[in-house]
Amino acid sequence: MIVHDTNQTTSTLRAQSVPWHTETTRRPATFRLVFQHHTMYSSGPNYSQSPTGALRTLLAPLYTSTGVDVVFNGHDHFYERTAPIGGVVYVTTGAGGADLYKRQHWNAFSLILVDDRHSYTYVEVRGRTLLLRQTDENGRQIDAMTIAKPVTASDALRAFAGAGAPPRGWEEPGFDDNSWPEATRPFFATTVRARRRFDLSRPSSVSEAFLRVRGARDFVVSLNGTPVARGAGTEEPATHAYPVPTAVLRSGSNALALEAGVEGTEDDPPSLELVLVSQPASR
Repeated sequence: MIVHDTNQTTSTLRAQSVPWHTETTRRPATFRLVFQHHTMYSSGPNYSQSPTGALRTLLAPLYTSTGVDVVFNGHDHFYERTAPIGGVVYVTTGAGGADLYKRQHWNAFSLILVDDRHSYTYVEVRGRTLLLRQTDENGRQIDAMTIAKPVTASDALRAFAGAGAPPRGWEEPGFDDNSWPEATRPFFATTVRARRRFDLSRPSSVSEAFLRVRGARDFVVSLNGTPVARGAGTEEPATHAYPVPTAVLRSGSNALALEAGVEGTEDDPPSLELVLVSQPASR
């Protein structure tokens, strides 16, 4: 968990909080949650007021590039949850007891907004799954969300170590990669082909999916043989987030495959993270 004091000026945040945040998020973590007072993406009156715009400009790219999963904030007195924005879900949980605010803006990023009752947010993390529930003062659930990570950034990839091109079909789930070593040695500026297998039981329940790629440049990532992300990395091992079509997911065995030039080192090898967001069909 990371807490930012957004009552500071943006220049102070830039000089002090941003470097601290960047260094903190280099540590391995299954989930990264940020807490701050001011909203950045909400549909209330503060969306168009200072310092919201400046915070969006400064902190939203930072949260995406460091793999933050959820940002919790208050400031606007209601409950709202966004779709993933740059791979980050923003939750405004300001309906705890003060007078409630009414919606002032209709934004495409807003998935649910409840401004007619007080409520509280409950979050539970079980291994690779985060569960969020919003409950009103009468005990009625008004929202729920699950974030699951079948592949996390700390999961080692298996890399092709032979000469020439890897065997045909290496991007597919059924390919046998047991003889491939883990991608933990230094790669520097060479090309790497690496993959990770994972299983899913109910892919039809996934409403949004996105992929995070770190420590790679000029890369292509395939999911079950279908390219789902292409990009150019930077000299710094920033994280890049890409939406993934949920139709590519399969029940049972799945595989992510990476082909890239690599900036990573032995202590910071290239990594992939697949994030699956689910929510009830009705509330």
